[in-house]
Amino acid sequence: MHELLRQYAAERLADDPADERATRARHAAHYAALLPGPAEGPAGGGLDLDAEVENLRAATDWLVAHADPARLDAHLGRLCPLYRRKGWFREARAVLTAALAREPLPVLERARWHRLLGEACIQLGEMGPAREHLERTLSLLDSPVPASTPGWLEVLASQWLQRRLRRLGPGAPVERQEDRRARAQERAAVCWQLDETYYMLEEPLPMVPIALWGLNQAERSGRLDLVARSQAGLGMTVGTAGLHRLADRHVRAAVIAAERTGDPVTVLWTQVVGSLVWLAVGHWAPLDAGLGRALAAGADAGLQRLADQAVLLGGIARYLTGRFDEAAAMGADARAAGRERRDPMVHLWGLLVLTESRLRTDPADPAIAGWLEEARPLQAAGVSRIDVVRARILEARFHLAAGRPADAWRATRAAADLAGRQSSFAVYTLEAHAGIPEVCLALAEQGVPGLAMAELRATMATGLRRLRRYARTVPVAHPRALTCLGWSRWLDGRHGAARRAWARAIREAERLAMPYELARAHDELGRHLAVGERATLGLDRAGHLERARSTFETLGCQADLAAIDRVERETGVEHKAR
Repeated sequence: MHELLRQYAAERLADDPADERATRARHAAHYAALLPGPAEGPAGGGLDLDAEVENLRAATDWLVAHADPARLDAHLGRLCPLYRRKGWFREARAVLTAALAREPLPVLERARWHRLLGEACIQLGEMGPAREHLERTLSLLDSPVPASTPGWLEVLASQWLQRRLRRLGPGAPVERQEDRRARAQERAAVCWQLDETYYMLEEPLPMVPIALWGLNQAERSGRLDLVARSQAGLGMTVGTAGLHRLADRHVRAAVIAAERTGDPVTVLWTQVVGSLVWLAVGHWAPLDAGLGRALAAGADAGLQRLADQAVLLGGIARYLTGRFDEAAAMGADARAAGRERRDPMVHLWGLLVLTESRLRTDPADPAIAGWLEEARPLQAAGVSRIDVVRARILEARFHLAAGRPADAWRATRAAADLAGRQSSFAVYTLEAHAGIPEVCLALAEQGVPGLAMAELRATMATGLRRLRRYARTVPVAHPRALTCLGWSRWLDGRHGAARRAWARAIREAERLAMPYELARAHDELGRHLAVGERATLGLDRAGHLERARSTFETLGCQADLAAIDRVERETGVEHKAR
């Protein structure tokens, strides 16, 4: 219909307010009925969204303004999955905000709409507002989150005790009353997302209590999908405390349950959480095997952000196992998706994985400067602190590789100030933790004139302590921590201790199947052996350098190969292949 004709028709309709109200009510009812129901899936319903999107928006606006809460709640319950499939999280946020502005509203509907709004904020990467809405949901359900450490400890104790007592009986009972079951379902649906929010905001205190309570509520709701998500969240949480066997047991059980449900959200979520648990300990096989299945399950459900998270964690796994080209491609895909959806966190993560991978293979690539420039405004868009540290240390590595030590030091100092004294528990942040002492050690070894060596060494020592604390709960950090420790011991003149640390780094990297870290440890040990001297592993300088060279060649690490060539020329070591 031509716009002028549409306006004229609307004016004529408005001449009779009763007729207009009845007509708009029929219009809203017609288009609301075309939305797929919960049991129909994405292909259900009779709505051609591309052709009818404006009609759907008009119907939604009318329902938000005029429908009774129960009818509006049913409409939003069908509409939000559609928004999720299309990635229209900003529109979902606007609709839900308008719905929550209505007064009065029943408690359960208000709580559910706050939860849906919190979900939209998570998908937009807005973790602070997401936390506010999710916590508001629990308050409306008479379960406010504690405001103090003793309060959280009390929740932890009570939920742990409930689970211990249930072992004596048949299991957690499902609520018999429909109202109580609905409230348990809402609480469980909030808790697994609130647990993720606390994780991304780096707030460890509430994670275990909220995960345990969420699992108890999921069992009471009788929903297998919520039980699987909650159990996966509990596994992720105990993994941050270094309880990796317990975490793996919970996650594997959740993955099996998720596959039984067939629910794409549950399948993708358990893959994301499983990736975090397996990434920490170097269980690469289940991480790689599950990614394809999870992405296939979520392909038709429009779960863009969950899919991006799964891809990015898969990219980090490939980066840590030396598959740099694959990691760079996955980072580039996430960068494009995050930029298209205006999701600063996914956009930044994609850039970080892409840049980290390219710095390994070709640190002189001119595209790196553009990626780092693209990442700068994203660092002020509400992303987590540790991701900003990752970005700053990448700038430092880029400057160091380009022969700009003063710029590398400035970027490293900024990263160290942001990092603070405590380590993060996020398993995907190894580069942030290892990068600070590594750049400092490289600068100290070079002896760059004009740098404040006392401050440099203090930053290096603090960074090394932070890295070693991080490695206590994240085993994949062990090889890097030992390599840095050996480097530090060598600069302090403790040569025997340095060689022992590098030998341990080799053994750890072999155990964890991390080829780049293995090559780096061989490189450091080889270049610091005297001619004719053998290390505890039985190899001399030439043997260690040869192993480093062959691995770097396989991985495509040109700068590392060039560094070995320089060492061999300076020391007169003959490369066996020549």
